[in-house]
Order: sequence, then C-alpha cells, then structure tokens
Amino acid sequence: MTIDITKVNEQWLSLSFPYSEKALNKIRCIPGRKWMTELRCWYVPYNINVICYMLQYVADLNLRFDDELLLELQQLNGYEKLNAAVKQRLSAYIQVQSEQKKRIIKEIERKRSWNDTERRRLTDALQLRGYSRKTIRVYLNHLELYNRYIQEKGVEWSSTYLSGYTLRLAEQQLSSSYINQSVSAAKFYFVKVLKERDDQQYVRMKKEQKLPVVLSIEEVKRVLKALPNLKHQALLYMTYSAGLRVSEVVRLRIEHIDRERGLLIVKQGKGKKDRQTLLSDAAWQVLERYITEQLPQIWLFPGQNPQRHINERSVQKLFERALLIAGVQKDASIHSLRHSFATHLLESGIDIRYIQELLGHKSAKTTQRYTHVSTKNIARIKSPLDQ
Repeated sequence: MTIDITKVNEQWLSLSFPYSEKALNKIRCIPGRKWMTELRCWYVPYNINVICYMLQYVADLNLRFDDELLLELQQLNGYEKLNAAVKQRLSAYIQVQSEQKKRIIKEIERKRSWNDTERRRLTDALQLRGYSRKTIRVYLNHLELYNRYIQEKGVEWSSTYLSGYTLRLAEQQLSSSYINQSVSAAKFYFVKVLKERDDQQYVRMKKEQKLPVVLSIEEVKRVLKALPNLKHQALLYMTYSAGLRVSEVVRLRIEHIDRERGLLIVKQGKGKKDRQTLLSDAAWQVLERYITEQLPQIWLFPGQNPQRHINERSVQKLFERALLIAGVQKDASIHSLRHSFATHLLESGIDIRYIQELLGHKSAKTTQRYTHVSTKNIARIKSPLDQ
C-alpha cells in the first residue's frame, strides 16, 4: 500500500491511495484531515506537525511525497524546533526516497539509450515475428542512423524527434521508400519493443509514382549474350526467363529445377512464400551446359566459397557490366529483367492474373503497374502529327 502525497497549496496536502480499511483508519486519525467529495481524495493541513505525525503513525503504509514537496520539507516553519530523533527520522525518509528516485531515473535512462542490449531486443523481436535477416540488418541500420541524429541534437533517446529526422532525410533528397522504411523501423522498435503508444510522429511520405525500367526484347537479347562467362550467362538467363528477384536467383538449388514439367520452384521467396514459375527451354539449354561443365554442388550459382551462394551485389555488378558491353543506355538494374519479363508476357497477351502468380505478387495492384509501361495498346495509337 502506497499513499501519494502532493502539495495542493500553502495550506493543504492531498492524499491519494487505493481503497483500504487499514489506510482509512489511519488517515481519519490525522489532525485536521478532511474528505473532498468532488475530488474524491483526502486533504490534510500542510505543516510540520502533520508531517511528523504521518511519519510516526502512517509511515508503515509507504508514504510517497512528490518532488516539489520533498524539496520543501526541511524548510517548513517549525522544523528547527523538532527534537533530534524526529529530525533524523525525517532526514532518513527524505534520503531513502531520494535514492529511490535516483534508481528510477537511472533505469529510465538505461531504457532510453540505444545500446547493445536494445539492439539485441530489437533483433529478437524481429526474429520472433519471422522477419528475414536482410530486414533485420536494414532495421538495425536505420536505428543506428536515428541514434546518431539524437546524439547530434543532444537530447534523450525517444521517438519524439522522428519527424525532424525524416524531414532531414527528405532535405537530403532521399527516396520516399527509404524514408518510409526508416519510419517503419523506428515504429517497430518504439511501439513493439518499448511498448510506447502509437502516436502521430510516425508520419510517412507520399510514395513517388515511378514507372519500372523495361528493356525491349532486342535489348534483353544483347544483355543475355554480352558476358562470355557461362555461369554469368546462365544466371542472367534464369533471372529473365523466370522473372526472378536477385535474392531468389542467387539462392537457387539444382533440386528446384523440375525439367519434366518445365517448372522452376522458388523456395521461400519474398514474404517467405514458395511459388512455381517458368523454366524456359532456351534458358535450360544454357543452364544444362553450365551444370555439365562446372558441376555445382549445393547452390546452383555458388560464390567463391562453394558452401555459400553468389553474393547479390556481385550479380548486380555483372549485370551492370553486361549493360555496358551490350550498349544499353537505360538506367536499368538487375531487377529490370524481372520488370521486362512481366511486361513482355503482358504484351504477348498473357492474362495479368497468371503473371501475378508467376511473379509471386500478393496484390494484383502491384502487377497492374506493368500495364503502364506496356506498348501493346499504345503502339496502336497514332500521333496526330503522323496523320
């Protein structure tokens, strides 16, 4: 049982506590006490005699004075007339509560700092919910950058300054996707890990409406044949012919190939989903020669260490080299092969629902963006100038 004691004014103190018959009996014995019906709490006179009475007869109920009151107790009129025993009791009580407050502040400061303990807590919370290692790494990086911003401002570690941080990112001309990702990372940590109330500081930027970069069929042909290395050729062929993400193509294994049915099994793609997609005859011819010559064991496309798959960044670099050799001037990335796969299927008359399944899109809206870059219908329209 704890009784919270707060200064109301120079004459009165208010007492707040959960209902208890024992507490009521003790409060009713305090000289000058009165019950405030409107406020539903007890008032006692604010003087040294009442304070001393409560310390002697009510202290077993754990009195908790507020901070302002603690500072004033030893300056009350009549304090100097108290006997040594009562003074010692009051000083000891003030000291104990002061130490308790210091411990509480220290605990709050520990919780409000970004340290190894908090990094571990965030990692554990993400792993518990099944987030990928890549997402965990990205979220940790965003929190590290936010912590650096907090330290620059010299303020306490909290979500209060997130709006200012996202504004700085916007001023640096960073993409809305990057900024929104940093907001997601902070929101997950402060709401899911620290259990803070979901508040208005988690503001997301409006996403840019960008069209995907698509290569023409002729450009794709040139890119696929640009690299002399058979392994690199096979990797690019598989990426385009099956519409794979770079994270999916690097993790392919030989057992994922179903040659009999002409299918490629994508295991645990984005969102931890399995799916089936196309195994092109042309891609298989290149892939079969590669497998026969280089005999990959665990991974279809191993890295320098055969026990590990090829690095995603390495694949991006070899695609950039293929673009250069092929003479393609578009601002494309390895993901453009996936965009091209979807767009070329759409232009050849394949139903968008089948394309959605092949790409592994959760929502048809994601697949529909390829209708904006397809030339199937636009090519039929003649410009007034040509007429």
